Amino acid sequence: MPPGEHRPLSAEDNVNQTFHMMPAGNGPVIIFALIALVLGAIIAGTGWIAYASRHTALHISASGLTIKGGPYGRTIPLAALDTAHAQAIRFDTNPELAPRGRSNGIGMPGYVSGWFKLANGEKALLFMTRRTSLVHVPTKEGYSVIVSVDSAQAFIDALRQAAAS
Repeated sequence: MPPGEHRPLSAEDNVNQTFHMMPAGNGPVIIFALIALVLGAIIAGTGWIAYASRHTALHISASGLTIKGGPYGRTIPLAALDTAHAQAIRFDTNPELAPRGRSNGIGMPGYVSGWFKLANGEKALLFMTRRTSLVHVPTKEGYSVIVSVDSAQAFIDALRQAAAS
């Protein structure tokens, strides 16, 4: 057979040949690593929020109200709290204090934290696990704090006692 000509293969030739594709560059590995990194960050953040939903603590001391847990925790100085107007609330009897819009916060069934706009237009920092047994504490800095506590009156009494000291 002359060079350059090929005869068709027949079943008798029993030819098996393997050809490998040229290896890909680093692009797929980089994309996979970025996706894994983003998913890992989402899982870690979600875990942190889930943990905070069950372990947020409110500590009242001479330095102020310290809220520990989640990304919105902070210490609010006692001088900034209007403890005289702190009150136990329920959204069914105080609908003007119910959250209406989230500006920067977490809102999941059974857990709310972060910055919200209330029905009365006020800005508020919320830490809630239920919509009953709440305490509304106005501040002198243009926002309020609303928290879920086991005993609303005991919390208010502790705030007022710390502020009087």
